[in-house]
Amino acid sequence: METLTDPPVIPGQEIVLGGRTVRLLGTAHVSAESCAEVERAIRATRPEAVLVELDAGRLANLRDAGAWAKTDIRTVIRERRLPALIAGLVLSSYQRRMGGETGVRPGAELLRAVEVAEAEGIPVVLIDRPIRATMRRIWGSLGWWRRLQLVASLGGSLFSRQKLSEADLGALRRPDSVNAMLTEMGSGMPALTETLVAERDRYMAEHIQANTATRVLAVVGAAHVPGMVEALQAGRRSSLAELEADPVRPLVSRLLPWLVSALIVAALAVLVGSKWDKNNFQVLDALQLWVICTSGPAVVAALIARAHVLVVLLIALVAPLATLLRAIPGPKLSLLAALAQAWLRPPTVEDMERAADDLPRLSAWWSNRLLRLFLVFVLPGLASTLGALYALSVIVRA
Repeated sequence: METLTDPPVIPGQEIVLGGRTVRLLGTAHVSAESCAEVERAIRATRPEAVLVELDAGRLANLRDAGAWAKTDIRTVIRERRLPALIAGLVLSSYQRRMGGETGVRPGAELLRAVEVAEAEGIPVVLIDRPIRATMRRIWGSLGWWRRLQLVASLGGSLFSRQKLSEADLGALRRPDSVNAMLTEMGSGMPALTETLVAERDRYMAEHIQANTATRVLAVVGAAHVPGMVEALQAGRRSSLAELEADPVRPLVSRLLPWLVSALIVAALAVLVGSKWDKNNFQVLDALQLWVICTSGPAVVAALIARAHVLVVLLIALVAPLATLLRAIPGPKLSLLAALAQAWLRPPTVEDMERAADDLPRLSAWWSNRLLRLFLVFVLPGLASTLGALYALSVIVRA
């Protein structure tokens, strides 16, 4: 007697666009089941092209886990990408800990999609926005308060003890769960959701619409499926160049640092001029207070960060003059301190490779040169800024 069996279920959501068939396969980036689904979908559908939520840099890192350790840290600092590098490490650390619980390396399903497609002779197209552009746009879209919230949230994730099973990850791949998660995220920080999710939805949807293959399989994170489906069904086109460009800062935001710097210098000049004839010693006392309050806290912070002794001396000399360079002491002082530290105590390959695992352990921030470099970047500039504000308030009241 013949037994009828149901045809195998092909994972993903299929959309018909004109004469083309597009299948969107939503995945969880640390799920073994997602790896199996990706391979099953490619072999079952035999698409003409496999589109993957990766850029060239992320694919290179997945192929060679140690590739990013070859990064020239001094170039990163000069290009002011150190905060973005640390933010990426935080996310990597969090994903690696989740992956450790499921036994799957973060992004393994995306790499598996590339490997299976290449083995089957199917063209692979990388459709995600470059990670540097995404990080720049995230930072540029947030105000200072939202930036502090984001930093606090990232820091909190380092010490999260939440454990995820394959069942939990399966739930996260369901559209209703993803929509609920995005709604909650968007209510607290809409600019972050727009840049991190919605813009990339449009970016990847545009790649799909621009592709000429008639049968396409797109492997993307589950969070992107609802937005991509909406964009594809509506036929909305997007400019990739606009979505990669740095956000345009308002004129007030661009002028504010220089205005603050000018006001501080003008205030000091007026105070010195008004008091010079009356009491020369008070003026000297004010200048001495400025030097002590900007250099002193910065030097203490540098010592706490275990900066190189020459970096500590550089900080002591530069801090009082940093206001004249731009706005408040922090930004320029941080850049100079980090560059000097990277030159005198460059992170080793081992430091770079270990950084993501060392992040959750506070003691490791001083033993790992890359993480110590970030401490040197942040602490002296912050301390000098607070000291400058205090000195200015005292001088104004004098």
